[in-house]
Parts: sequence; structure tokens; C-alpha cells
Amino acid sequence: MKFVHIGIVVRDINTYLKNNVISNCSEIIYDEIQDADICFVENKTAKVGIELIQPKSNNSTVYNFLQKTDGGLHHLCYSVRNVDEAQEIIADKNMIPVYGPVKAIALKNHMVLFAYSRNKELIEFEVVG
Repeated sequence: MKFVHIGIVVRDINTYLKNNVISNCSEIIYDEIQDADICFVENKTAKVGIELIQPKSNNSTVYNFLQKTDGGLHHLCYSVRNVDEAQEIIADKNMIPVYGPVKAIALKNHMVLFAYSRNKELIEFEVVG
């Protein structure tokens, strides 16, 4: 298992980039499953990525998070070989399954699963195997 990226929910991707030391991101992709625009911060020297997530409506999977927190750190993402590995980790660590498996358009249609850890962190598992 490898740490892949940090997910940050923002009100507006372009405004976030303009007001931050981060200024470039990948192409903004609309994810209809999440009802959100998504991009990845471009930094060729970083070992961990940053995903920016902008909800498009109150139907978005991250809309309530944005309303409650005004945005910020949303999840930590780890890669796994398959769905079974993710489910085994979730069970072994006594995590609470939240969402998935579903295809993630911004992650080359890899399957993803989300679960809450007992540390109250939202963890995303990206299936890359």
C-alpha cells in the first residue's frame, strides 16, 4: 500500500489556485458520480499529490463537507492492488465503509472505496492492480 494523494475540498478551484502558493493543476475534469470538478496540483518533485475537489451542486458527495467546514483537508488516498485488499484493510482496521467501490473518472477510471478510520479520518483506497 502506498500513500498517493491528499484530497482538499474547495469552493472554487481557480480562486483556490489564485490565492495559494500552488498555481498550476492538471486539466479540470468533471466527475458526474461525485458531481464535482476535480484537478491534481502539478508538482513534479512532490512524492504525494494534492487533489482539489469543487462540488458543483448540493447533490455533490462533498457538498455537505464544504458547507460544514468551508473546505479543507477531506481525505487521504492510498493505492491497493484490488478491491479485496481494500476491504480486508477496512475490516482488519475496524474502519467504517462509507462509499464504493465506484469508478473514479479523475483517476483513470480506477475503482475507489472510501472508509472512516477510528481516527476519524476519511481514507480513499484507489485500486491500481
